[in-house]
Amino acid sequence: MAKELMEIGGFITEGAEIVNHDNSLSGNGTVDSPLGVNEKVLWSGTVGAVGVTSATLSEAFTNFEQIEVWWSQQGKRTLVQRYYTSGLTQLFCVHGKYEESNGYFYLFIAAWSISSTSAIKKYCKYKSQEQWNNNTWSDANELCPCKIIGINRKA
Repeated sequence: MAKELMEIGGFITEGAEIVNHDNSLSGNGTVDSPLGVNEKVLWSGTVGAVGVTSATLSEAFTNFEQIEVWWSQQGKRTLVQRYYTSGLTQLFCVHGKYEESNGYFYLFIAAWSISSTSAIKKYCKYKSQEQWNNNTWSDANELCPCKIIGINRKA
């Protein structure tokens, strides 16, 4: 870390330690202002909520370089994905789950459209191990985002 130079009574002295960085970090590196990634929660729902079909963001996701989406399923946060915002129109999540009670593997697929300050569920489907040999998917509503975070605000 560098030392900030200060003029006191006509003399140049060393002051507080400082860190130079670009706008992707916030803070100045001191104990009172630690360095951190510039993040803002744009929307937050309930982890494991079933049937979430839309999210209204507090501001446009395009104000950030990336967004981070926390996906949840059956009461648990299961997956965190990052998306670059340039040209982003869809959020996709693919998640597999093994069910010990019946010994089956399930594959879940969710797709959401996203534009400016809204995200809307397009579909959520699953296929069980029983369905592998035929081309059927069942409707599901349990794989949903539970938080959307903007990362690195654009200048």
